[in-house]
Amino acid sequence: MKKYKTLLFDFDGVLVDSKEISFEATNYALSKLKIPNVSKEEFDRHSKYELVKKRKLGFIKILILLFIAKRFIAKHIHEVIVNQNILHEISKFTLPKVIISSNSTKNIQSSLGDQSMQFTKIIGNMGFSNKAKKLNQFKDGLYFTDEVRDILECKKAGIDVCAVTWGFDSKEELLKSEPTYLIENDKDFISLLSKHT
Repeated sequence: MKKYKTLLFDFDGVLVDSKEISFEATNYALSKLKIPNVSKEEFDRHSKYELVKKRKLGFIKILILLFIAKRFIAKHIHEVIVNQNILHEISKFTLPKVIISSNSTKNIQSSLGDQSMQFTKIIGNMGFSNKAKKLNQFKDGLYFTDEVRDILECKKAGIDVCAVTWGFDSKEELLKSEPTYLIENDKDFISLLSKHT
């Protein structure tokens, strides 16, 4: 059975529930660029990756969209709901723990407060599709994410990935991307780590 030496985590959707703020930030950014808004149903049903693909936005517009959305999120970061159950379970494991996120390091530390101390490293401000470069440094790690785009980045980097169903993308979308593992709750999380660490 494979044993992992580093635990890697996405932030939004895995360690915190920021779906509502992300929905508001997305529509705020779209309206600033005069692009039609996303309905709640569409946002819940499709991955962020699919939403961007459907709108056929060019690279520059995607960067501007991300910049505007990130600024909105930074102003509302106090509204995210920290996943205390998962953070508590993570604290039981002594392996190095790293957060790799597109959110800013400052936002992550602000949201987690003292709980950010249990992480060996926090790598924030990752772009829309360049996590693979950072993930390459952790070939012995397992990355936990809630998004299709991160599963694809893990595959590029050649590292194992565990999809969690309590975040942004639906279970169906995640399964289509064929993650190494898929978990649905903190019991699954403990079971997986007990076997592989």
